Amino acid sequence: MPHPTGLHIGESESEGLINTTGTMETPKWEIEHELDGLRFQVKFNSPIDAKAATPETAITAQQIHESLNEIYKHYMIVDRRISVLDLKIKISTFLGVGLHELVFRRGGAHGVELLEDDDSLKQAQFYNLICLYLEKGIPSVLGQKRVNFFLAKNSQAFFREANPEDGGYVAVPDNCFFSFEELTQIPCKTATKVSLIKQQVISQLALLFPHLDLDKMDPS
Repeated sequence: MPHPTGLHIGESESEGLINTTGTMETPKWEIEHELDGLRFQVKFNSPIDAKAATPETAITAQQIHESLNEIYKHYMIVDRRISVLDLKIKISTFLGVGLHELVFRRGGAHGVELLEDDDSLKQAQFYNLICLYLEKGIPSVLGQKRVNFFLAKNSQAFFREANPEDGGYVAVPDNCFFSFEELTQIPCKTATKVSLIKQQVISQLALLFPHLDLDKMDPS
């Protein structure tokens, strides 16, 4: 039966859909096919899960594959046109962890931090099945470098026993005069003077470790 407007409305695999204006609409399957080409899978770990074995401890290809699956056991299918920041928000919402508490790395636990928040995933050179490593911490922004800070403590073991039978002792290397305790990682602007960074670090450490006597600390 003809349509009241005098136009035939129909849909086929080859011809698509003619709307009331007389123009051809793209078939739904073709739209879905095009969208499917823009989607890919992003795999990621959860920083609140128990620590899994690292790929470095694996030997065979099968062990490496199993180890990676154990670490990156979460995944999300996304459109490559969304921004890196949008992806971060989706993942943080999925994990139930605040965005300001997550550090995103590409290439594993020792990989480069993901900072291109304004770029699309395509511009950031994401690919299907890419793995993102997440850890809890203060995220960096462009123009910053993440710096590890350690607390050096005087060691009393300045000498070690060379031969227990004759009671001989020899001096240990200088680096054994101190024991080092990892405190934290803090993003620092690369253009900031070192003297200002020291002040910022001491202020940050005072909040994180109130038990430390920072007045006597040598920040050198």
